[in-house]
Order: sequence, then structure tokens, then C-alpha cells
Amino acid sequence: MKKFLAIQVDGLSYRRLHDALHRESMPFLNSLLKKDYKTFRYNCGLPSNTPFAQAGIMYGKNDCIPGFYFVDKKLKKELKVRNPLNMLLVEHLYFDGRKGILTNGNSYANIFSGGARYSRMTSSQLFNTKSKMFLKQFDIFLAFTNIKFLSRLSYRTVVNFPLLTQYAYEKVASAFSTYKPPSDFKYQITRYFSSVLLEEVETSAIIKDMKKEVPYLYITFNGYDENSHHQGPTSPAAFDSLKTIDRKIERIFKHRADYDIYILSDHGHTESVPFKQLYGTSFHKFVHDTLKAYKHERKPHLFERIEKKMKATGIFMKPVSLAEKGIHRTWAHFFKSLFRQSSWNSHPYFLEVSDDVANLYFNFSDEKITVEEIDRRYPELLTTLSNHPGIGFVVGMNGDDVHVHSRYGTAIINKDNQPIFTGERFLKNFGDEKKLISQLSYFARMRNSGDLILFGDYSNGDVISFINHFGSHGSCGGEQMHPFFMSTKEHDFSQTTNVKDLYDVFIKYHE
Repeated sequence: MKKFLAIQVDGLSYRRLHDALHRESMPFLNSLLKKDYKTFRYNCGLPSNTPFAQAGIMYGKNDCIPGFYFVDKKLKKELKVRNPLNMLLVEHLYFDGRKGILTNGNSYANIFSGGARYSRMTSSQLFNTKSKMFLKQFDIFLAFTNIKFLSRLSYRTVVNFPLLTQYAYEKVASAFSTYKPPSDFKYQITRYFSSVLLEEVETSAIIKDMKKEVPYLYITFNGYDENSHHQGPTSPAAFDSLKTIDRKIERIFKHRADYDIYILSDHGHTESVPFKQLYGTSFHKFVHDTLKAYKHERKPHLFERIEKKMKATGIFMKPVSLAEKGIHRTWAHFFKSLFRQSSWNSHPYFLEVSDDVANLYFNFSDEKITVEEIDRRYPELLTTLSNHPGIGFVVGMNGDDVHVHSRYGTAIINKDNQPIFTGERFLKNFGDEKKLISQLSYFARMRNSGDLILFGDYSNGDVISFINHFGSHGSCGGEQMHPFFMSTKEHDFSQTTNVKDLYDVFIKYHE
């Protein structure tokens, strides 16, 4: 039986990989390239983020994952990748019945399981108590009973101790100057967890699986992604994390045996500037303040509906429906996302931000709302959003056509992906125009993409991040759409516009 191991270096673009090789941050990978490995650059598609990419790689299907945070209007459900229960639901809803590349294999530190026999530190299976392998996934922590593992972890902790004290130093320095810390305490803890603890644990565990000859394995190292978001894709912290990952890969290769080992990334990172830093207000506040000017249609709650059906005698239900409305508004205001599901109808819209791309959903219909309808209900909204200098363009649907609006013009893309431009051909500023037209069409037609999709502007090599990130992905422009693939075999990714093409590379091992 042919066996494979896929090692994902989260967020590392083709260009930054070669920067790291040139800076000698990844000497082991460099040695592989001098032997029989080759690197390939491919285009991951839109949105350029991990859940979209991993769904495509593991299941060959990603037309339902429009970001890290999104809404399924049919289910009336807000879904968050960082919530393991949400990801369990997503995997069940959208991928049941599809053969994953990890069927009879194991998954490590991923978002989706890929149909794995059992998973460790994988979001979609973390709380899957119905799985026969639920308890077995926690045997990864038995590594802490191994003296060799503890000594290695202790050494890595000592070496990385300055990371844990950096935040305190930056805060003290900021008290005596105008210097502002580029990171927060939460990031420093996450940085240690991802770059030291988690990577050490999963490396030890996957080596054990290789010795047991588990046929299909997929592991993600996310230290670079975490550091790039907070410090930038070319920052010393980002390149330092690659040195650690390189050493982990070298350890894994010592136990290679007869595995075909692939090293890949899911997307890249583009240098970014936070929206708030440029415009003095957060992106969320800008959108919310813009929408405040409009009267929103809200679906009636249960007792409101009963009151309307009762007609003349409905007056007796009035106090009850008013109380119900007050409770929902209180929940919506004070508890926000915690009780958002139970106060669903109190939210006239949902703004789901995934770094430099955002999905905006209007709650007056369970169906995707057309640009024409949005213009009718919210006059000038589309113009206000697309004219903001921090927003590159706004995408929506109108019948079978995809409408792309920017301050420089518009593009209407029909179902055959043929565009009609009015004004400038502004998409050329964001990458390969022909590929972008196809990718924007795919994104806009997704089941769960927003009624409007907002993309951060891209110019001078920087993209606008809608949150406080200095390295971003999800949108287009720069390196965020151009990850890499390393293999000893020849691959042709020149026509690839969607990361799901990689599914074919791995599913062949099951044939």
C-alpha cells in the first residue's frame, strides 16, 4: 500500500518560502531541494484562507466555506471556525458522504478531519463525543510522560523564554515613550503554544504513527501564520518560527521509511495595514455606523406573529409581544454572540469579518439578496461602501450575474464568466484579471457567501486588514493567494484557480 504524509506550513507563500531559504531560515528544506524535491507555485482561489483551503484539499469541495466566520441563512446559524462544535456541524452538514483523503488515516492540528480514522487537536473532531475514537484522540498528551519529550520541550521553552517576557518589556517601554506594543499578551501566549508546545507534541505523535505505518497522515504547523498576522510576513518573529518548523520537518524525515511526503501551504500572507490605523475608526464601526442611517426590516418574533394572526383580539397579546421584543433586544445588545442564536430575529444584519475580507448578510430573507434589492432598501449603501478608500471593491449577485463595484468602476460577470467593465479595469490591480473573474464568480455563487462581500483595498504592496493584523489573507492582492507545494513528483498547477485541485493528488492513494 502506498502511504503519504502531508505537512502543511500554514500561511507560507511561495515567495516567502524562497525568502526563508535564501536567509537560511530553513536549511533542511533547502537540502531537500538540492536532492530530489521541487517547489511549485499555485493559486489557491478565493477566499484565501485555511478553512476554504483545507475543505478543498481534504474533500475536494469548498463551495460552502466563505470565510473564518460566516452565516448559513437557511439554517439561521452563525458559524465560527474557532468553535469546535461549529466545525463538527460544518463537517457533518457539508461533507458527509464525500470521501476524505484521510479515510483510514490520522489528522493532526487541522480544522477538518478529512474522514480520518481518528484525529488529534483537530477542530471538527475535538468534541465529537459520538465518535468511537473520541477518547483516543487525547492519548497525544501521554507524550508528557516521556522523559525524552519533556527534556526536549523544556529546552525549547528555555530557548523561547524571551517570547514570554517580550510583552512585559514592550509595555514598560511604552510607558516611557510613544512606542506602542505591536502585540498583546494573548498573542504571546498563543505564540508559545503554537510554536513550542503544540508543534512539539504533534511532531512526536506523528513520528509514532509513522512507526505504526498509519497509511495517510496530515499535519499542520501554524506558527508562521500566527506570527505573520501579528508581526508581518517578513518579520524576524515569522522567520524564526520557520526555523523551528524546519527542525520539526527534519525530525519527521528521519522516520520517512516508504512514505511519500508532501510539504505544502494553504495560502500566503500579504503585508497589511489595519483599517483602524489608517482611518481612525474600526472597520466594524464604519459599517455599523453606515447602516444606522437606514431603517431595517426585522422578522417578527413568535408572539408578534401570534399577535398579527389574532388581528382584532391581538391587542391582548401586545404586552407579551413587547416583553418578548425587549428580552431579545437585551440579549442582542448585552450578550451579543453568546445569545445571538436565540435572538436571531433581533439582528437585521450580520457582518462576518475574516481578516481582509468580510461577508455582510441581511436578515430580512433566508435567500441570497440581489444587488437590485439592496439598492432599493438601502439607497447609496453600495456606493458608500465601494467608495471608501479602505475597501477595494464590493461583490454581490443580481440574478445569474455577479456585480463587482469599486470607486474606479464596475464589472458585471455573467454565468459564463464573461465580464463587462464600466470605467477602469480595476481588477488588474489585484492580480491575474482572468483568474480573478473566475474566482470572484465562484466566491459570490457560494451557498453561504454574503449578500455583499467586501474586499480590503490593495496598493503599494499592502492590503487593508479589517482587523488589527500586519499580515493578512482571505482577500486578493500580493502573496496571499500564492502558496507553495513541494514534492518529488512533477505537478502542473499553472491553470489552478482553486486549492481543491490538490484533492486529486491525495485521493489517488485510495484507488
